[in-house]
Amino acid sequence: MPTRAESAINATQYQAGPGAGQAPLGAGQTGPGAGQAPLGAGQTGPGAGQAPLGAGQTGPGAGQAPLDVGQDALCAALLRELGGAGNIVRLNHCTTRLRVRVAVCHKVDVAALKSHREVFNVIVQGSEFQLVINGAVDELCAALQQVLGNTEASVQRQALERWDFRPADMVSRFGMLTSLMSAAILPVIGFLAASALLSTMNGVLVFTGLLEPSDRLYTFFNSSFNLLINFLPVLVGYNCARWLKSSPMVSMVLGLCLVPNFYYELSAMMPGYDRLTLPMLTELQGLLHSRFDATVYEVSVLPSLVATVLNARLERGVARVIPSSVQALVMPLICLCVCVPILILVIAPLFTVICYGFSGGILSFYEYSPGLMGLIAGGVWEFLVVVGLHWLISPLMLNNLSILGYDMMTAIVMIPTAATAGTMVGNYLYLRRHKCQGPELTNARNASLLAVIFGITEPVLYTYLVARTKLFLLVGVVAALGGLMVGLLGVHVYSLSLSSIFTVVVAYRADVNESLWPLLGFVVTILSGFSIAMVFSFLWRKREAQQTAAQAEVGAIGAVCAGSFVPLPGVNDPIFSALMLGDGYAIKPSADVIYAPCSGTVSEDIVFAHAVGIKGPYGAELLVHVGINTVRLEGQHFTLLAQPGSPIKAGEPMLSFDRDAIVAAGYDPTVMVLCTLPEGVRMSHCPVAAGAEVKVGQELVTLSAVSPAAA
Repeated sequence: MPTRAESAINATQYQAGPGAGQAPLGAGQTGPGAGQAPLGAGQTGPGAGQAPLGAGQTGPGAGQAPLDVGQDALCAALLRELGGAGNIVRLNHCTTRLRVRVAVCHKVDVAALKSHREVFNVIVQGSEFQLVINGAVDELCAALQQVLGNTEASVQRQALERWDFRPADMVSRFGMLTSLMSAAILPVIGFLAASALLSTMNGVLVFTGLLEPSDRLYTFFNSSFNLLINFLPVLVGYNCARWLKSSPMVSMVLGLCLVPNFYYELSAMMPGYDRLTLPMLTELQGLLHSRFDATVYEVSVLPSLVATVLNARLERGVARVIPSSVQALVMPLICLCVCVPILILVIAPLFTVICYGFSGGILSFYEYSPGLMGLIAGGVWEFLVVVGLHWLISPLMLNNLSILGYDMMTAIVMIPTAATAGTMVGNYLYLRRHKCQGPELTNARNASLLAVIFGITEPVLYTYLVARTKLFLLVGVVAALGGLMVGLLGVHVYSLSLSSIFTVVVAYRADVNESLWPLLGFVVTILSGFSIAMVFSFLWRKREAQQTAAQAEVGAIGAVCAGSFVPLPGVNDPIFSALMLGDGYAIKPSADVIYAPCSGTVSEDIVFAHAVGIKGPYGAELLVHVGINTVRLEGQHFTLLAQPGSPIKAGEPMLSFDRDAIVAAGYDPTVMVLCTLPEGVRMSHCPVAAGAEVKVGQELVTLSAVSPAAA
């Protein structure tokens, strides 16, 4: 497959080349051989009938399956491609992503990271690299942390553990902020949603007459929800401190200071609160034209996060000047004496006003045009999820619930979540109808369940929609129209909930909802968005299959340029010559333009100017690679002529290059064409002698389907 082959090439070319007699591929590298089925969306392993390598083999050749790496080998490969253990500053994870902050970004080989079948995608945000993992991300993170803990690089990593970014490094600041939000809020979402569901069910039971507000059971359920909400700053501070590797106990004490009753008592006793803080709050409230009373503290996660970050930085500063023998006693004392007054006098009041300002702005926009707000939020939500920005919106939803008593954003984003889930269900139904088996069907089923039941859409986005840009945009349009309807209906949620089927339950409150018609319209909108996206996805897969069948009518692979023919085993590179990345042919070019060897579709994943991928006849994946080790030129002397994702016909120009400049730079300009074949397809070489001159389009390789009897 072009993307995996290209990634494997880069993984080897950025490293020291193998010496004489050495195997070029190390543990954990999985270059496909010719005849191997390419990995499609959601696939994670070799096709049926393929066997892993036996002992002593160094890489797959023609017709062999890739190496089935274990967790230890995968960890070793990931650490190597991340620049080594000493380059890793921080390592954690969220629902689907392994988040790695590094010290030196250019040491990370993104292409090699993507070559692993366990890695769906790699998102780069400044110095943080987010690996979208296929499988148990928590187990992989734990295994990597254990390996890092057993290396001598731990002292070096601790020395790099700082929060002092360059002012211009805004991308790093932004990536750290989203990671901090994710680490602080994600662990408590499930508990908050469960308690919110209990509170909602409590209200339904009262509405139906099965419970009375004076009943002890009603008081128990209501108190359980309020208890978790009131102590939310403690939980958030604890999670944030663990991520920052500061003292969780100090952060929990700071969180306790923010519990409403404790906060009021501490602020009343704090010198300067009446003379400094209250006048400042009144002035800020006037400047913001806030309709809320800024002197009344409400639960918010932002003061807890800011106080924990302040404490983490203070701990690092104190650790530099106080001997380690007395740090356990002195450090908590200093941190509490410094952080508690700042928290009560500055952080909590200031960020309470900021939260009021955000909530007031959202409320004003919603009151001005609820439909427009629903249209915008519904249309862009899943794009925010792709880049991780949705974690910046989650605290605003919590603020709305605590300040307004309801939130409109959670109801709106339910529509894009349902539409995204519908696309994977449509994909799953297509696979079931055509009796597909294997990892692709299993992954589609698991991703569908996660999205429908729990509202976790990252697996759907990264394994299916991101690779189908037009379908992704179509789903965005459906979500925007659904958000418009929800905004016009005026649907609110009255308790915290995941964007899942439970949202419908928390969108009802007996003492608020005078009519069930908005709730009924909400349910109809969710089902409509889900169903429309499901049908679109099913038809999209059908269209892809038809295009593949049309491309399979012609199986001839022609010469991509004029020049001297070179059998692939004769190429001056151990990776290509050993057929570890697939079979094919090579040409020493006599011209500076590369033409399409067959009709097909240009790969959207190839981002290297020196290489182009094509999905060609019989579903084969072709990689046209110009030069050996030319990835080090970083695109110099190359011009890509074909647009990624566009159809291309045999003989159309794909890229141009400056052959003389490449040779002058010390690189071999030999052009290689590699084929990765699906199951049931074989390759035949045309009788062309080594060194023979070939013309553009001359047939060099033929692909054909293998009959069941022959197979």
